[in-house]
Amino acid sequence: MAETYEGLKRQGVEPEMVFTFRGPSLALISSDHTDVPLDQEQHYEAIAEQIKQLQAKPNVHMEACSVAARLLKVDPDTLLPGIDFVGNAFVSQIGYQSKGFAIIPIF
Repeated sequence: MAETYEGLKRQGVEPEMVFTFRGPSLALISSDHTDVPLDQEQHYEAIAEQIKQLQAKPNVHMEACSVAARLLKVDPDTLLPGIDFVGNAFVSQIGYQSKGFAIIPIF
């Protein structure tokens, strides 16, 4: 995603990005890794660092779906700093799309 951001800048486009996390992706933005094998903890730490670097860029916003958090029992207090809860990520994405944002799903 950082490469995409920088690529837009090189082409003279001022990036405005919103990352919406829903479903199982909430595990990537949670600091609770009690169920993660110790040998995989470093992957989550690397993801947290990448997120922190992206958040430091202008016009980058991140949101987490509270519906997914409830269903997957992800404690909102464990979210990485700077990630906002929204009621429903689908509704949020529809709103952004209606404002002209492109939706790029990442699986």
